[in-house]
Order: sequence, then C-alpha cells, then structure tokens
Amino acid sequence: MDLSVGLGSSDGIDFFWGDDYRWEDWHPQPRDVLELCEAIGAGNVVEETWKLGGFVIERRCYIRPNGQRVGDGSAPLPAWIRRLARHSVRTFRPWGEAA
Repeated sequence: MDLSVGLGSSDGIDFFWGDDYRWEDWHPQPRDVLELCEAIGAGNVVEETWKLGGFVIERRCYIRPNGQRVGDGSAPLPAWIRRLARHSVRTFRPWGEAA
C-alpha cells in the first residue's frame, strides 16, 4: 500500500494512502503520524467495498493503530442499500512480506 505524508499549506499534515484515501490539514498529536505509518507498515489496514450491479457504491479504508479504527472513503450509505450490495473486504500484507 502506498503512503505519502507531507506538510500542508497551513500548519497541518497531509496524509495520503492506498487508492485516493486522504486526510488533509490534519492536526495530530505528536506520536499520531508515526503510529499510523507503523500500522500501515504492519499491514493493519482493511479496505471495504460495496458493489451494486457492478458499480462501486461505497468504499472505505480503515487503519488500525494501537487498537483504534480510523479511516476515510466515500460517504456511508443507508443500511438498506448496503444489504442489497455485494460486500468485499481486502486486507494488506505487512511491508517487506512476500506476496
């Protein structure tokens, strides 16, 4: 999984990972950035996708640093629509582990 961390135009941090997930102008606590990078490196990432008729209707990616769950993605849809869709879950290997 790709990861980019940079300084934003203000005093925030821009954090981009995977397929267009992002936190921009993030104001983390001192250790938060390192913990998120370590979680991604350890493979503590899950991507969920819901498809209806071949179209992606919702996609979210969660990073799990220190037992927490933080993420980004499309706006959540109502549960009744999700029940009609095909749900898939993708996990990621730790960095350096053979595919």
